[in-house]
Amino acid sequence: MKSVELGREGDDFFIAASCDLEFLGMLGEFLEGQSISISSLRIYSNGRIEFHVEGGNLTLPKPIKLNLGPVQLSVTALHFGSNERELDGQMRKYNYFGFDGGVNIGIAGLDARGDGIKFYYTVDDGPGKSPDSYLHIQTIHVDLVIPANSSDPNVMLKGWLSIPEPGVSPEYRGGIDLKLKNPRISGKVDMRLAPKYPAFLIDAGIELPNPIALGAISIYGFRGLLGYRYVAEKEAVPGLTSENTWYEYYKAPQRRI
Repeated sequence: MKSVELGREGDDFFIAASCDLEFLGMLGEFLEGQSISISSLRIYSNGRIEFHVEGGNLTLPKPIKLNLGPVQLSVTALHFGSNERELDGQMRKYNYFGFDGGVNIGIAGLDARGDGIKFYYTVDDGPGKSPDSYLHIQTIHVDLVIPANSSDPNVMLKGWLSIPEPGVSPEYRGGIDLKLKNPRISGKVDMRLAPKYPAFLIDAGIELPNPIALGAISIYGFRGLLGYRYVAEKEAVPGLTSENTWYEYYKAPQRRI
């Protein structure tokens, strides 16, 4: 503890502290003994914990390393929250610490980021309810340039994968963008997968360096949708109804499925 304050907010009392936070157990092993400097932590009389900063996200004065085994995360911000999910047929209450930062995977020309990396732990342990904790990574972003460290690369690749948050979304999402300088070709593939239904959706497209002339018109690229148990609806686009044409649906700034 560096400083401690006792206060009240509504009907709840709280202890506010400026402190160094040290984690034990599995998360302590990931942090390898590193402590985190917290400028304003509040612990309320009803058990609620929060970082008392604007937006709820705490920017760390000094990044910390989170060693996840095959990769290392440089944590620059921290947040705190709560969630409920089913475990062994019972609804359990969890608190979580969230970590945001860059992923170091040690390859030149490759930059990766991790969003929504959260450490969950149960807060309703008791008779018939054993403690549970786990680490969850929601989204991984990867940027690759070839040759590495070039200001004018020949190949640019951007990819991402979003993993469903436990108890919230049943759907995996991911995508990849590819640009080739020579020839001037760019392509994109986005995919959504709901394995429990099962259902999937693939949105793929390519832009050509030179148009294909077909008389009075020219084709500059191709794009298509392939899916199973996903439905494209005109009404999913704001302002469109079933009376609109599919041409208007495909012209919309963002098509929705």
